[in-house]
Amino acid sequence: MGDVVELGFRSSVRPGLGFEVMRFSELRRRTLTHALDGLTRPQFHLVAACLTGRTRHRVDFERHLLRPRDLVFVAPGRVQGFDPTPGLELSLLLFTPEFLQLSADPRLVDPLRGARVLSPFWKTPVLNVPKALWPDVTGLISQLEREYARPADGVQTAVLSSLLRALLLQLERLVTNAEGASTAPPALERFRETLEQGLETSRSVEHYARLAKVTPRTLNRLTLRHLGVGAKQTIDTRVVLELKRLLAYSDLSVKELSARFGFDEPTNLVKFFKRHTGTTPQRFRDAR
Repeated sequence: MGDVVELGFRSSVRPGLGFEVMRFSELRRRTLTHALDGLTRPQFHLVAACLTGRTRHRVDFERHLLRPRDLVFVAPGRVQGFDPTPGLELSLLLFTPEFLQLSADPRLVDPLRGARVLSPFWKTPVLNVPKALWPDVTGLISQLEREYARPADGVQTAVLSSLLRALLLQLERLVTNAEGASTAPPALERFRETLEQGLETSRSVEHYARLAKVTPRTLNRLTLRHLGVGAKQTIDTRVVLELKRLLAYSDLSVKELSARFGFDEPTNLVKFFKRHTGTTPQRFRDAR
């Protein structure tokens, strides 16, 4: 069983900024070997754009092939891992959710609120950029690199935030064109946020509907429309994913996990896990 390193955001170049941009080759020269050789769980957003070479990048339990003009998006809390290969060069963007300054006011429309490129729910968090649009994407990344390298002044944070938002909006547009549908409505985004915060305490649709300020029926309709499955399945799938992470990357026992996730008995957790995965927690752990 491998260990997952929990990564909080920390920049030695711009402490307190909440943003960093670097090349993968630069990261390899640093002492953060665990970020390359093992699995990490960052508490910040990570966007990696493949410039040269190819690699497989793990996000949770899936390995995604990255080739030039591919980008991978890792939302806070997801387990990820690099697979360094010869000739590989990536441009890495690291930023905290707070750096984007997304408005929490439901009366204000922010097109990045609920965007798939920032979502931990995105099933396939990889985007291939069409060749004709690749210069636009790399141009914005280059501007971010140049601005980040400048001496800090009174407007640098605003410039970096604006450039990053412009890049993410362009990428979200590409995702929408490729996959269809629009960004999530405010009620669904509130559901996502409260689920992330409370998945260890409740698996009740009614509970999350109340926090999202909608009826259970409305919440179910929203998840069916935007996520393709009902609210209960969305909740259970998210809980199962967290259980898989802890089974694979921690030494917590089934009894400890049962108490942590509010199951009355360990046998109830085993039944829940097997119903959704077809195997028991112990067999899943042994197979990792």
